[in-house]
Amino acid sequence: MKRMRDLFLLTLFCCAVPVLAGEGEAHMFAVRVVKADPAGLIRYEKALKETMELYKTEGLALDNLYVESMDNMQYYFIIPIKKYGDIDTIHAAFADVRKKIGKEKLTAIRDSFKGTALSSELMIVKYLPDVSYEPESEKAENKNWNYFEETIWYINPDKYGEAMKLAADYRKLFEEKHAKSGFSIYLKLMGSDMPLMYIVTNAKDAVHLATMEKELKATLGDAVKPLHERFLSITRKVEVNHGRFRPDLSYSRDKPKEMKTETSKK
Repeated sequence: MKRMRDLFLLTLFCCAVPVLAGEGEAHMFAVRVVKADPAGLIRYEKALKETMELYKTEGLALDNLYVESMDNMQYYFIIPIKKYGDIDTIHAAFADVRKKIGKEKLTAIRDSFKGTALSSELMIVKYLPDVSYEPESEKAENKNWNYFEETIWYINPDKYGEAMKLAADYRKLFEEKHAKSGFSIYLKLMGSDMPLMYIVTNAKDAVHLATMEKELKATLGDAVKPLHERFLSITRKVEVNHGRFRPDLSYSRDKPKEMKTETSKK
């Protein structure tokens, strides 16, 4: 039962979070990553939609809870925060909903999630605007682009400083070449398998993404090769996933259901 409580969305942020470097800065996000069981995927999404409706009915005291679903069956539950202490506020918001609905209804909802998830992890990530690149041509358009590609960059433990310099050099090259497509970088501040960064590219769909990548390759040319070589020299592992922002599963309190580029995590 304890494992199911950890996987259950209403107890999303029950665990304690240590204070880490960077507290007090903006662009941070608390993210619960849930790996759904493919055999229970339909039931999982059904239970999830019912839970989100419950949040609306009971007035979950959070401004936004964004949901993204990945092709690898992972779901990201993303809540913007300004500091680590906001975790206490998040915990209180979910606890208030549990109190309102009562034990019987809470048990019924928990039961609806049984057998639908394989694992769960809480992490905190931070958007890094100084090393991200958002061209003017994309700023107005990509707010409505719900498809994205994430590259998870697993950095060698002793190469974090070099990784930050390399990210800055990638941005500089994109700027110099006036690249039409951009990327957002997120640093994982808390969670497993660190250090790592998420590099996110938004697009309309998979076809649009492929077109953008082809154009980008032509734009950057051979100038990007030295950066790629540096990338490989300080990398433990690279993982590429694709996903979508799910407005149908997301929650907003008195706000439109849209997510700006910097909140499309990770």
